[in-house]
This record gives sequence, structure tokens and C-alpha cells, in this order.
Amino acid sequence: MVTLYLASIKAFAGKTLLSVTLGLDAQQRGQRVQYFLPVGPHPITVNGTVTDADALHVAQFLHLETPP
Repeated sequence: MVTLYLASIKAFAGKTLLSVTLGLDAQQRGQRVQYFLPVGPHPITVNGTVTDADALHVAQFLHLETPP
């Protein structure tokens, strides 16, 4: 298993877009993908669970079975 951690010293630097792009590429090559956002700037509540809007969008876009 390979773990990749994306970080930036600036907000809105494109980390989410890069995560989706790399995730889609890995899925197309048959690899398993999971997404983790430890702290997010856009908290929302989904089915009684607090998550981040970006994490939810990434999970939906990559068709991940585990909710963020």
C-alpha cells in the first residue's frame, strides 16, 4: 500500500483537484483509492455526521464506498 499526503502552505492551491485527478488515475489502473481530509474549511452535516464539503464531493466523484 502506498500513502500519498498532499499539503500546501496556501489555501485554495488545488489540493482537492489534484487528489481527484490522482485518485481517478489510480482507479483506472485498478488500484484501490481512499480519501482523508483531517481538517476542512467547509464543515457540513450529512446524516447526523459532521464532515467537510470537499471531502464529500471527492468521495462522491471517486465513487468511494466509505463516507468521508
